[in-house]
Amino acid sequence: MKSFNTVGLLACFLFVTNTSCQKGQDRIRSVTAGKTNDHAPVNPVRPYSLDQIVAELRLRQEPMTYKSTSDARPFEIKPSRPLAAYKLSSLIDLYQVTIRSLYGTNRPKDLIDLNPTTDRKLISLAKSVFAIFPTASVLDNNDRLNQNDLLDGTSRLLITNYGLKYQLCSTQLFLQQPTGAKCSGVVVGSNLVLTAGHCFGSGSNALRDLRFVFGFEMLDRTNAATNILNADIYKPIRIVKLSSDRVADWCLVEVDRLIVGRDCLPITRYDKKSPVPNLRGVTNQEAVFALGYPCGLPIKLAANAKVYANNQLASYFMANLVTYGGNSGSPVFATHHGQYEIVGLLVRGLDDFDFIRTSNCNISKVYRNEEAGELCVRTTEFADLIPR
Repeated sequence: MKSFNTVGLLACFLFVTNTSCQKGQDRIRSVTAGKTNDHAPVNPVRPYSLDQIVAELRLRQEPMTYKSTSDARPFEIKPSRPLAAYKLSSLIDLYQVTIRSLYGTNRPKDLIDLNPTTDRKLISLAKSVFAIFPTASVLDNNDRLNQNDLLDGTSRLLITNYGLKYQLCSTQLFLQQPTGAKCSGVVVGSNLVLTAGHCFGSGSNALRDLRFVFGFEMLDRTNAATNILNADIYKPIRIVKLSSDRVADWCLVEVDRLIVGRDCLPITRYDKKSPVPNLRGVTNQEAVFALGYPCGLPIKLAANAKVYANNQLASYFMANLVTYGGNSGSPVFATHHGQYEIVGLLVRGLDDFDFIRTSNCNISKVYRNEEAGELCVRTTEFADLIPR
């Protein structure tokens, strides 16, 4: 998805619709691989750049054709292609090996990958970030017949296997993890939360149709927390303010009770019209990170990103965050005033997925850092509504 320092690690099945991994709307573009030669093995000695590999994969999506001036029949262009002889399965293997060598420190991390000592502040922040689930996917265990008494006071999340649901290649990260969340959100008041406006859709119906779930995370390498304490599940009861603009896309929501055991996270308050640069929030190349639920997976940290496009008078900035559908509503953090503060809310981005469909699995698109396209709404858009 993002190349070099920002590589996409997740993929969605090509032809899903309502359940597709989307950030905003219409995020997925389907493509089908063309025919390929099947006789050349991957040569581990000769190096190929990621650009060369991606270019070859994309050429196989839709062969380039033009009309001949002599007979008006289409013909296929055959440019110089050093990887043209590679069979598709070998080309995908080469792609995956190359991608793995470029992941570096930008790969999304589970909380269990963090150091309890050195990363304790990040872990604390994550406790205030929640997953948005459809109400129908949160089943109270007290309502089940022949229930286990140990499950009293909990609800079960309806989840599916990520790799199977989206027909992923075996080399993709998080292959066996569960998926089920719709969006992300964060605590900003004693009973106030913030998320992306498009996550609430029709507004009033979402008060009935959505639940805010804390604690959906990986417990170890193979098991996720899918039985959640009811005390960690909240109902939205009032939309304080909703902005459904495609850029200024945010929603401040009141929940049914005081939020217990979760900190209200600080936001950066600044004047976007101020002539003093350090009062306008983020700056170009400033380090940022996000916490959320990419493609509905258990919570992930997307770190080691930077701000790229940053028109100070605009309501948003752009960053090369490794984030995906499901991250909509994720808080974006920077270090301000000696602490981590929310400087934006992730709401949209470039097409996250540009799939090559093989007979067995899907792989994801790659971007360069300079193509950073994750759009983050500035905190100035809603700061006045959030208590200090």
